[in-house]
Amino acid sequence: MNEDRQLLAEFCAGGSERAFQEIVERNLPLVYGAAMRLLNGDSHLAEDVAQTVFSNLARKARSLPREIVLAGWLHRDTRFTALEVLRKERRRKIRELEAAAMHEVESEAHPIDWSSTQPILDELLDELDDEDRHALLLRFLEPRPLLAVGKALGITEDTARKRVHRALERLRRSLVARGITTTGGALGAVLTSRSAETVPAGLSARLAKSVLATAGTTKPVVSLYTIIASPKVITLTKVAAVLLLAGVSTVKFNRTTHAHDGAPETTRPRTERGNRPSLLSRMFGRTKGRDELQPQSPDDATIRLALERLQKALHDPKPTRKIPDESIANALASMGDRRAEALPHLLEALRNGSDVVRNRAADALGQIGPDAREAVPILMQQLREGTAPDLLVWTLERVGPSPDLVPELVAGLKNNTASWLTLANSLTSPTWGDASVVSDIIRPLLDDTNRDTREIAGYALAMLMSDQAGADVRKTTVEALRNSNPDLQLAALSALRNLGSDPSDPAGRVTRARLGSSASDAVPPLIDIANQGERKDLQQLALQLLDEIDPGLRAENPGMQAILQSREEAAAFEVKARNGQLSVPELIDGLKRHPNAIGGIAEVLGGLGPKAKAALPDLHEILKALGTASGERVADPAVRSGNIDRVVDAIRRIAPDQPTPAFKESEMIAVFEVLEDVWSGSDSDRSQRLKAAVASALSDVPTGSPMNFPADQMRRLLESIKSTDRSTYESVMAKVSGFSPDFALPVKP
Repeated sequence: MNEDRQLLAEFCAGGSERAFQEIVERNLPLVYGAAMRLLNGDSHLAEDVAQTVFSNLARKARSLPREIVLAGWLHRDTRFTALEVLRKERRRKIRELEAAAMHEVESEAHPIDWSSTQPILDELLDELDDEDRHALLLRFLEPRPLLAVGKALGITEDTARKRVHRALERLRRSLVARGITTTGGALGAVLTSRSAETVPAGLSARLAKSVLATAGTTKPVVSLYTIIASPKVITLTKVAAVLLLAGVSTVKFNRTTHAHDGAPETTRPRTERGNRPSLLSRMFGRTKGRDELQPQSPDDATIRLALERLQKALHDPKPTRKIPDESIANALASMGDRRAEALPHLLEALRNGSDVVRNRAADALGQIGPDAREAVPILMQQLREGTAPDLLVWTLERVGPSPDLVPELVAGLKNNTASWLTLANSLTSPTWGDASVVSDIIRPLLDDTNRDTREIAGYALAMLMSDQAGADVRKTTVEALRNSNPDLQLAALSALRNLGSDPSDPAGRVTRARLGSSASDAVPPLIDIANQGERKDLQQLALQLLDEIDPGLRAENPGMQAILQSREEAAAFEVKARNGQLSVPELIDGLKRHPNAIGGIAEVLGGLGPKAKAALPDLHEILKALGTASGERVADPAVRSGNIDRVVDAIRRIAPDQPTPAFKESEMIAVFEVLEDVWSGSDSDRSQRLKAAVASALSDVPTGSPMNFPADQMRRLLESIKSTDRSTYESVMAKVSGFSPDFALPVKP
């Protein structure tokens, strides 16, 4: 049994002061270190936060799940508590940053900008799924050896090593998305050396004594644990609207935006295949099961009931909301250690003629894990047929992650163009065994007659082997920069950085020496990408690579200098904003001068509440500009949609008594889910009338508009629904009122 859990059980059973004292001593460095980072080194506030966190633990100890990873619970509670303290203490003086700003630090001897990383590290850790977050907390922030990490998580040392490697890479890519470049190895070193603050002498004893003195007067409170599904970014195009009206469901996937199997949108490619996400763990959250559910042996009656629930979930006419599906997870959980008895039913469902049923069966098999290995042949056959490749690869990674499957997965790079990105990203993970073996299987595709096949193979090899990939991979990567497919261009940009950066360089910079002759060959196509500028994400990546490969170009090209300098200044400004160093007038000025920092500035202004009322006119103007599809080119749709949501949040927090100016993407998805539930359970006539009403309300929405609806657009939608079906209108209006209680349709004379 995990030692933290033993101590917690001892404390819960008899109120053992010794056990609680030991819990505090074991975990205080983690809590205190996180608080110090979040509070910018204010040791007094950090002690207050630690006191509150351990008080919360003492109060809630009896309601915590038996299999909880205590480090994860403590870290999350520390973050929430510290953020609340920051909100109340915002006007207090915060210590000077260790480095003035990112673009200044980059020229110094130690290139990683800890001042930029420190304020957001715990936020990004919290955005990782639980498996990854727990692995990093235990490995680097406690810190523990891999054997102890594996023991705490209930896995082997080798599996713990792979999980830590995967989690560290996801955290690195989240930092890259925030403009902080580094390598995985360097990030691990920095976490180890910088994350654990020195705990003041005697603090653990004082805390334990203080907490235990008050714990007895507090009644245990049953806590609710909710997995918040963070929906994927959706651009409302004409095609998406048609799919929606045809009854294609919008699926939520646990844990998106900033941490995932593949890199963030700015560093790894994405696909634009309808509303289907491009990267596996942007789509799929962690599966309850092996790490969390205590195996049980239920009786036959319980198993029969569970199988009935499973069948009902598989054939539910309502759309699938998220994967892993909660109904399926609950049915399997009630089967305890007899989940394998569900396999005949799931194998039969895999052969079902309905795509929905087959996909739900694959979901269930993924939740079961290695006990469902006998499903691998069917899963591989369906993958070869091009059916739901993202879901199938996710399932295979959990059911049968065997090197024996690698040849067939590699063949998919050539034969299944719909899944090439999914397969390539999966093959670059540690899941499939030794990287050199996987590399040898992929390498023959570099000689394929199909250009796209060669270039996606080059991408996979570059991400898998880095600087050891070889000259042929570097050559293929440079060729891919000239591909007309923007997804392959984005893949090539990511590959070039991986090939040319030194793993020991915390900033992850590309150097000419590491690229060899390919450095000069890469410059012309990089210039072409930068000059096209139709995709700002591609343009900025190309400019950054050019600046690192040929620093002299920046001085010779005013346009390049202006773009890079704007990005650097925006990053530096956001660091100051997040650390409370700027006044409201300065923040308002920053909204105008630093468009790349709009999201971060809006978050800071929102945190000030009504005190930032002077910023409302500018925030409304920015919101209007972000919602305009035509005109100036915009960056990555995910960034754009995220900025809209942040500005909406800021306006609501600054002026809580006013109706919302817009609805966020997650809120619109919830609204459409209500509509989907209605027409999926209605007769054909009612369903068609409702779909026609929605189509009419959206007919003037420009192609490419984000899924965040302005208030006027929401009113048009509601009016159209109201005139068609009163009961549906009331259901939708109830959902809308939950987001904005004061929102209402105008009263007609």
